[in-house]
Amino acid sequence: MIDTTMLRVHLQLPDVCNMRPECRGCSTAHQRAGRLLTPAQAQDWWQAITWLRGQHGRLHIVALWGEPTADPILMELLRRAARDNIVEIVSNLVDLGELENVPRRADCRLVASYHPHAWAGTEVFWERVMEARRLAWNVYYMLLVGYPGELESTVQDRDWFLEHGEQVAIMPFGGTLGRRLYPRDWSAADWAILAGDLERNWGRSDLMRPGTALRGMPCLAGSRYLWIGKDGKAQACYQPGSPVLGNVLQRDLRLLTEPMACPYPNCMCPDQWAYIVGKVPQTAE
Repeated sequence: MIDTTMLRVHLQLPDVCNMRPECRGCSTAHQRAGRLLTPAQAQDWWQAITWLRGQHGRLHIVALWGEPTADPILMELLRRAARDNIVEIVSNLVDLGELENVPRRADCRLVASYHPHAWAGTEVFWERVMEARRLAWNVYYMLLVGYPGELESTVQDRDWFLEHGEQVAIMPFGGTLGRRLYPRDWSAADWAILAGDLERNWGRSDLMRPGTALRGMPCLAGSRYLWIGKDGKAQACYQPGSPVLGNVLQRDLRLLTEPMACPYPNCMCPDQWAYIVGKVPQTAE
């Protein structure tokens, strides 16, 4: 569950990933250049986080860009932030070394992101999840990306993890593969599979598929949620063209004081749906 009374911030950090080979449809291959945070940059971010907490109370910080564990300086920053805030890391678990020495509390959370092309099978990845838990991490759910043409095997993997007691969600691929744009070009059969999984985990699926009357609905993004880029620029949400609200590295932030009207036809991130205020009317697809 998302606590919408807290300010939740998604950090577009780090600018590096250790996944080899890279994922299908990856739009961030430039990250392989290995641009780690410098100590000076980490100190700037620490001061920004401290300032943000002083202004808005305890934060829910999510690091989900690139692979957080691939940047040891970022991990040290997150260790410090976890003393006073909720810290959530989305990790592929390729390397557990940097997951050590983080405060051992239930609100230091880990989302395990399963990429089957990088593992010898679900059993091998599950053992890595167990190892993370032995390091006292709260691995509270798992994500599997649902790619076009791979849904049958993805569902099999999901069911294996469910049978072993895990909470797991399929995240439908969004973006361009070949000449197709997703979610627009999902077949009816594939979308039925994805929609069923979304409804099981999030209680609905309508907000992701274009055709929902989402545009204009009031949303708390920008007041209780921020997407913060690696340059410190704070935007109301992750979608392109989202309103810019300032720059936290410059101690300049103007949160919205009331829900904004959503300017988008759909929302690809189910964990954002908690910020939609009111009932979304349905339209024919």
